[in-house]
Parts: sequence; structure tokens; C-alpha cells
Amino acid sequence: MSFQQSKTARQAAVVRTKLKNLVTGATVEDTFRMTESFQQAQVESNEAVFSYEDGDEIVFMDSVEFDEIRVQKEDIASCDLLKDGMTVSIVKWGEVVVDINLPSSDTYEVTYTEPGLKKAASSGQSKAATLETGAEIQVPLFVEIGDTIKVKCAEREYMERALGLKRILVANRGEIACRVMRTAKRMGLETVAIHSEADALSRHVRMADQAVQVGYGNAASTSYLDVDAVLGCMASSGADCVHPGYGFLSENAEFARAVAAAGHAFVGPPAAAIDDMGDKLRSKEIATAAGVSVIPGGAEAVADVADALAIAADIGYPVMLKASAGGGGKGMRVAFDAKDVEEQWPLAKDEAVRSFGDDRMLVEKFVQSPRHLEIQVVADAFGNVATFPERECSVQRRNQKVVEEAPSPFLSDKPALRAEMQREAAMLARSVGYESAGTVEMLVDGATGAFYFLEMNTRLQVEHPITEAVSGEDLCEDLVELMLLVADGQRLPDRLLGAGADPCFVPIDGWAVEARVYAEDASKNFLPDVGVLTAYGDPPGASHFDFGAGWTATGKAASVRVDSGIEDGAEISIYYDPMISKLVATGKDREDALANARAALDGYVVEGLAHNVPFCRDICGNATFLSGTYTTKFIEEEYAAGFDEARVFAGVAGCGTAGPELAALAYAVDAAARAARGANPPPAPAVVALAPRADAAARATFDVSPGAGPDAYVVDGAAVVLRNYAWPRPLVDAVVAYDSAAGEEVRVQYVDAAPAPGFDHALRVRGVRVDAAVSSPNEAELAKFALPPPKPDSLSGLKCPMPGTLLSYAVGEGETVEAGQPLAIVEAMKMQNILRAEHKVVVDKLLSDVGDVVAADQMLIAFVQDDE
Repeated sequence: MSFQQSKTARQAAVVRTKLKNLVTGATVEDTFRMTESFQQAQVESNEAVFSYEDGDEIVFMDSVEFDEIRVQKEDIASCDLLKDGMTVSIVKWGEVVVDINLPSSDTYEVTYTEPGLKKAASSGQSKAATLETGAEIQVPLFVEIGDTIKVKCAEREYMERALGLKRILVANRGEIACRVMRTAKRMGLETVAIHSEADALSRHVRMADQAVQVGYGNAASTSYLDVDAVLGCMASSGADCVHPGYGFLSENAEFARAVAAAGHAFVGPPAAAIDDMGDKLRSKEIATAAGVSVIPGGAEAVADVADALAIAADIGYPVMLKASAGGGGKGMRVAFDAKDVEEQWPLAKDEAVRSFGDDRMLVEKFVQSPRHLEIQVVADAFGNVATFPERECSVQRRNQKVVEEAPSPFLSDKPALRAEMQREAAMLARSVGYESAGTVEMLVDGATGAFYFLEMNTRLQVEHPITEAVSGEDLCEDLVELMLLVADGQRLPDRLLGAGADPCFVPIDGWAVEARVYAEDASKNFLPDVGVLTAYGDPPGASHFDFGAGWTATGKAASVRVDSGIEDGAEISIYYDPMISKLVATGKDREDALANARAALDGYVVEGLAHNVPFCRDICGNATFLSGTYTTKFIEEEYAAGFDEARVFAGVAGCGTAGPELAALAYAVDAAARAARGANPPPAPAVVALAPRADAAARATFDVSPGAGPDAYVVDGAAVVLRNYAWPRPLVDAVVAYDSAAGEEVRVQYVDAAPAPGFDHALRVRGVRVDAAVSSPNEAELAKFALPPPKPDSLSGLKCPMPGTLLSYAVGEGETVEAGQPLAIVEAMKMQNILRAEHKVVVDKLLSDVGDVVAADQMLIAFVQDDE
């Protein structure tokens, strides 16, 4: 085959040639047409795959050193694209290297660029591929018969054909909107963001190709939950498909029907499947009929508390009171006796109405040694179901997940049990005619291994990144990509097709741990917080929304992924969920992944409001969690008295060399900070005082002096060396690092905020706020005679910690209450929050009326301190 170049200047050319169809053997006539830029020739044909014959001649009417033959995606397969030695073999999705081996042994490397990624054209690179016109492979025009062109890629199987979908609207906000758009852009789709008034400047809005305000105001009910408003945004933006993310309208069957009725594609399951699986009663009936194991109880809706008590007595305590239409931990309460049923029933029922508009309740047996495992499935319209490695989601508070991992340590030595759970998940998916990504949640008895179907979430899960991280051999699956393929009417890729009647059992590769970072105070019963992020910084080396640029073979080396819709200066408001981000750490095994998780959390900068990073960090080092023997009771058993930051600090300050190393670090930080300000060096010797912000009385003091060598110190008479100490830009960089005596990297944060009175610096150690003071021995002695700090506000009254609605008071005026006793219930961030007394006090006056919308820091109750 020869390529000839004409010196005719800038003339359009249409050249016909005969091609042979590789499948049928028929000879057809095809057209190569130059583009206006005279840089590309495009194959225009309806045939699928062609082979070029010897003697075929293609004349390009331009003299250009490098041109492109643009070939439709249908033509790219594991076959001869150009006969007699010019071969194309694309087996994965990603960056493709084209090696052109000429007879002279010269090798020309040219790259293929996947659709949606835009790279600057340069020698040896293709121009940006466009989905509309097919894949592009750039080759030199002087290639001869006998030359070999091979396309190689080790990363992602190419789509079987081009997407028919062109423009996607993401009907969500925050990190999940950014996550969906990341994949959509990579696949060549234009992206449309919707936003409330409050989100007009949010990250997901700026990330999209276009953005449209949805509805009005800030409340979810008048924006993201307004079906008509979302459909209007689709019409005005020209979107032909919609991805609902999770939450909001993601499991709203009427929305899915409305999208289809408007002629758009819903990137999710059929509406009927959402109906069937969204109803706890109906889903249990379907699961039972399909042969899936189900939990005792919950066969029908419970009319009232009397019926609930009767069912509980029949199946035995403890029982779970749960909303039939519920999910995400809302409308769910555990009752251990009849008194609990009577107390929790109205709360769960009211929360169900407020969250789902449906007050039907179920009563089910509560397994006392339970583990919460879930199976990710993806199904297409052709009956194919792929089942993925399980996720362990047993670390929960308020029935909402905090730390998840994949695979489960419980199943690590039980492959047969894993396979059986995956088979039942596939059986359920097929029985309901499921298409798209979904999650079958199972309750597993940690003692016996028996498992029971809980529910099926007909949407992408919050924790889906850990599944992506461990799915496939040397390949991170992209669940959003698979959802888009299925929504486009395509079958699953060959690698995800099962054998016979079995589903595909996607192999496990490595381990992953996810920490959900919330704006909430774990030390105050996970009370949510609102405010502006005054400082925000990802852990060093973290990738965003995937595990490396373009999901390439080198990209998976990223051990930390952060999915976040916020950034420095963003606001966590009362209108939406208080999630800040999802931090995912990977590793070759569980030990490696957890080590990466701890390091990432230590280096994750979040300031300006309360957050649960210290709690997540503590979990990742907890002995029971590390053993892998934990259950859904983990938090209530391991943190029965609540999360105590002072305890975390004490564990560091009083543990072997960790305390002296931290004291030496505080001295080094003080010296660097003084030097950066042009001040005198710290005293030598010095007394270093460290105290957790949560409890200044729990301080630890150390005698510190500079040592003989660099980064060497003498702490309480013993030598300490901060190996590989690094604080590149004192007072600017947040993370200070060194290697411990045990050889582990330690990350401590320098907080750019005022330390507590009497201290010089504010640090974060394992996420916990720690204040540090460096003083001379005389100054330290005089500090002992300083006045005590003022009494906390919690002794004078109850302040509302966040804006919300006062639902009820639990106490009356003149009543004496004990520490920990409930005082009031405030609804905020879609949750009912119980506010409790921090000390023993006497209620003096109730300052607000039930039903009032209250502001953050507004005083709700005035106290008189109890004298006992």
C-alpha cells in the first residue's frame, strides 16, 4: 500500500478506493476525504472493519510531513486494520503508543489520545481525539507495505463503539458531581452542572462545560430535589442524558420515568427496578422469591407502636426499627427492649416522613454480632452481570458509614462464602431486571458466617472508589464509565462477562480504605458543624477522583485519592450534607493500605470548623480495627465514652519515643518560626509544654536542648534525632515531617491560627489540635502561678452548635440535669441532633420556642451551676 503526496496547494480532495470487509470478504468502495485543515483523512463508510489491498492508492492533496488517518471506533479491534503487516490491536482504554518499525529499523513513536483529553500537538503526539468522528491514529504518510504499526496499551479496554450520548447533565453537587464529570469528560461528553443559589461558585460548577441554576433559593427542596426544575435544565442545556449521583433524586423512580418520557437517557437503573428495590417490603419479597437469604421480620409495614411491640416480642430483641422507604441511616433505630421501642418509634417515624415523605415502618431482627458487607454489581440490558470485590462498611455512626475498606478482612480467607454472596447479589439483580451500577447490602453474622439481604441501593454508592481501587488485575475499573456504557445501550466489556449462568467475578487486586471526612465533632456525639474552610490542602501526592492521570498504567501508583467538591475558602452550609471529602488510600495489602491511610490523614489540612479527621485517624490505628475482627458495634464498643482527643494525645505523649520526638519537633518548629520572623532563637535549655486543645489540663512537659548534630536534640536527658526532618517553608507550608526512631514517616501540621492562651504554636498531631509552648525554665516555673482559664460557656447555658430548627426540649425549667443527659433536639443538615449537657447543671430558663429557626451559637437554655 502506498501513500502519495501531491504538491498541489490547498485543494480539497475526494479519493475513492476499494476495500475488503474482513468479516464478509466483500469488496466495497470507500471514500477518504481531507478535512479543511488538510491534516486528516477520514474514512467515511458504514462498514465495520476493512482491510486495505496491495496496490490501493490514497492521494493526499497536501504536502504535510505528518497526517492522520482517522478511523471509526467500530474499525478498531484485534484484527488487521491495514493488510500485509500494518496491524492495530487495542485491548485497553488509555494512552496508546504506536511503534512504527520501518525496514531501515528506524522506530517512530506516535501516541493515540483517548477521547476527551486534550493534549498540545507536538512531534510524536496526536491531536485531541473527538468522539464524534471516531478514534484518531496519527501515522507518517511515507509508511510502506511491509512496515509494521502496532498499537499497544496495557490499561483499559476500548469501547466497542462510540457513545451515542453527547452531553451529560449531572443532577447533583459537590464531590460526586465532580467525580462523574471527570469520567464523562474523559469519554468525550460535554458536561452540564446544575446549582442552587448557594452553590453558584462551587467547584463542580467551575469544572463543567456549562452550568445552569436549578430552581430557586438554597434549600434542596427548591433546587436539587425539584424534578421539573432539573428537567428544565436538561432542556435548556441540550443535555441528552442525566447522571443523578447519589442522594437527592438518585433513587427517585418518578424522576427516572420523567427523564425517559422527555426523551433523555437516565444513567441508572430502570424506574421499575428503583421502585421494587426502594420499597423495603417489596424488595424483601423479590429477594425471597429469587432464593436470596433474608433476615427474619419485616414482612409487612407496621401500623403503630403496639404492632411494633408485638412483632419485636415475637422475633426477639434486639430489633431494628427502619423506614420502609429509607436509606442512608435515616429513619432507623435499634431497640433492645420494649422501652426502647416506645421511645425510638416516634423519632424514627418522624425522621422517615421528613426524609422520604413516607411513614411506613418495618421491624426486623437485629443481629448482635453483625458485619455490614456489600456487593457491587453492574448489569447491562443483555442479562450480563458483573460482581465486584465486597466492601466492608461496618464502622458506622448513626447507621451511616465512616470508614470502609475493600475487600473485607472477614472474607479474606473465605473465597467460597464471597462467591456465594456474589452469586446471590447477581440473582437479585437479574430477578428485578436490573441495569447499571447497584449495591446489594448484606448483614453477615460474624460468628456463623450466615448472611442476609438487607437492601439494594439502586445508585452509585458514596464508597464506590474503594471498589474501583481493588477491581481487576492491574486495572482500576471505572464504575461511572460502565454506567455510561450501559445507559448508552451497550453491553458490558468482554472482561466483565461471566461464564455460563455465572456472573463475572471481578478479581481482587490490592486493598483500599476510605475515610469519609465530615464537618462534625466526633467528641460531641458527631455533632455537625458549619462554617468556612480557612485552610484546606490535600495530603501530599494525592490524586483527584481517580488513582492517577488518565487511569494509565503509571497512574495507579498513586496511593491516595481524594474526592472532594470543596477547596480553600469554601463554605459548609446548613442546607446540605456536611461531607467535606472522601479520602481513599490503597496498598498492596491491608497493612500497606492502612499505613498509607494514616499518613494521608496526618497530612490532610482542614481548618476553620470541626471535622472528624482525628476520629478517622484514630480508627485506622485502633487495635480492634487492625485485627479485622470488628463488627457494626465497633464505635459503640471501642468509643463507649465517646471520642476523646485528650486520650489520643496522651497515647502519643506517653508512648515510648513518640513523646520526646514530638517535643523535639515542637522545639525545631519554634526555632524555624523565630528565624522566619527574624526573632532570637529559642532558649537553650528549654521547657516544651504540649497540651491538647480539648483539655489544656492534660499537658505534658519535656526538657529540651539542642543536640550535637543536625536535627539532634536532648529530651529529658536522652538523645533524639529527627531523621529527614523537613519543613520547606516555615510558617507557609502546613506539613512538617520527619522519620521516627522506628523508621516510619511522621507528619505533623503547623496550624496558621492563634494558639490557646499561654502557648506559642498550634499543631495537629494525628489530626488532634495540640498547642505548644517553648520557654525557659524560669518562664515555665512562673507559668504555674498563672490564673486558671475562664469557665467554659457550657456551664452558663446551652448554645446551638449550628443553624437549624428547634424540634423539642427534653427538660423543663428548674430541672437538675446530669452530664450527658439530653436537653433539646435540633434538626440540621437533614438529621435530628440531640444536644446534651456537658456538666451537671440546673435549668434556669428556656430561651427559644419549639419550632423556631435558630442560629449558630444562639443560646437555647440558661443554666445555674449545680453546687453539689
